[in-house]
Amino acid sequence: GAFKLLGVSKLSLYLPCILTSILTVFMIFILARKLFGTRFGFAVAFIYSVLAWNIVFARTGYRAVLSPLFVLLTFWFYYRTLDSKKWLSKFFNAAGCGLCAGIGLHTYFAFRGIYFMLIIVGLHTFFTEFRRGRNDWREVFVDGIKRSWIPMVVLIFLLTAALPLIQYAVKSPENWDTFMGRQNTLFIGNDVKAAHSWRPLIENLKNSLLIFHYKAKVGNFFNNDWPIVSRPVSFFMIMGLAIFLRHINRRGPFFVVMVFLFGMLPSMLSKPDAARSLIATIGAAAFAAAGATGVGRFLRSSALRKYAPLTIILMLLWMSAAEFNLYFVKSADDYLAQFGYARKHTLIGYEALSLGKDNTVYVSQGHFIDTPKFLCFQLPNRDEVFSITDGEVIDVVAESRLIQNVNRILNKEHPSGKGLAFVFEKDMKNEPLFDLVKKRYPVGKYKEYRDAHYDDSVIFYTYIIPKEIVNQHSF
Repeated sequence: GAFKLLGVSKLSLYLPCILTSILTVFMIFILARKLFGTRFGFAVAFIYSVLAWNIVFARTGYRAVLSPLFVLLTFWFYYRTLDSKKWLSKFFNAAGCGLCAGIGLHTYFAFRGIYFMLIIVGLHTFFTEFRRGRNDWREVFVDGIKRSWIPMVVLIFLLTAALPLIQYAVKSPENWDTFMGRQNTLFIGNDVKAAHSWRPLIENLKNSLLIFHYKAKVGNFFNNDWPIVSRPVSFFMIMGLAIFLRHINRRGPFFVVMVFLFGMLPSMLSKPDAARSLIATIGAAAFAAAGATGVGRFLRSSALRKYAPLTIILMLLWMSAAEFNLYFVKSADDYLAQFGYARKHTLIGYEALSLGKDNTVYVSQGHFIDTPKFLCFQLPNRDEVFSITDGEVIDVVAESRLIQNVNRILNKEHPSGKGLAFVFEKDMKNEPLFDLVKKRYPVGKYKEYRDAHYDDSVIFYTYIIPKEIVNQHSF
């Protein structure tokens, strides 16, 4: 949509991500206001908006940033369904809940755990709120049966929104392997099985739980020697967690604890990663806000009550300044923190797009393939541009298949009047592919591309065969 409206540019690539993050701040305020009140809603939204963890993904053009938004939308509609008095209002809100939950499946594979969270929150609602004011369990279950049409509406609209992915996944065993590939590849159970020990899982849980207070061993995007949030935020997070656990039977605290748990779960069951645990930012912001406002409530109950509002404001500003320092100062020279994968792969996409004017282009992508796909969408052979890896990231494609695909490309007839260009991201699995191309076309032009922001090392390279000899070696 952004490309149609604004054309192919870096702005149109990043703009949807930026707008998504802004809308997420708005939605976290709306949902927190509904569950806790306006003041707390402002505190949570403010902290979420300044989290370096959130800012990183708001600036990278990474589609995973959609996940927190659709979690918030799903549960906003869920709680509106509970509070609606008229059946028509309940129907539309239940439909909205299902649609947002179904669309969430398209955002990032870590969203899949939210379906289990929705079931758990639903059961919690049934056994707490439905029972309130009832005389016995029989009355509770009778009332539950009367409301059973609501989860059916949610399920129908969820399946409708998720239908394209479901159809793709069940179409063939190969599609199912692709649909589950990332999840199965990263699953910590593989390491447990290989080691014949629970030690990999225990180590993984330890690293995941320490990213807020010790070291952010989260792979990409962040400095692994620092916590993922600033010290003030991590301090107030502990206080907020204690406050919410104390009131866990209430809908608001229960939701926050669950969204934090299920947000962290994909990271705990794979390897600690800032992207896979992005949904946990909702819980992190809520915990920090609860800690700050908890101090304010304590002051209001003492002789210092007149200083409570000022104290809360100062604590929020303290967290804001600390997060600003974490991102804009401490992480200023961190390539992935500042640019994520998008900068590198935007450069790859732009180069492929430029080469596509005079050449038939093929790209072998190491990771984050969505970005160059979007940029290359207007190329005449867009369906073939990424056929080396069958449109997948290179790390999930077998080496034998990669070599087979390159041989197929080299042996096919290419359009006359056009050269042949290959774009390889710097990756070990691309080296034998480049050797195959070079062996078939030894007179090609090789060029390396570096980025000063990336230690000035090679991030990708191209190999261009002149149009005069492209089809001379085809057979």
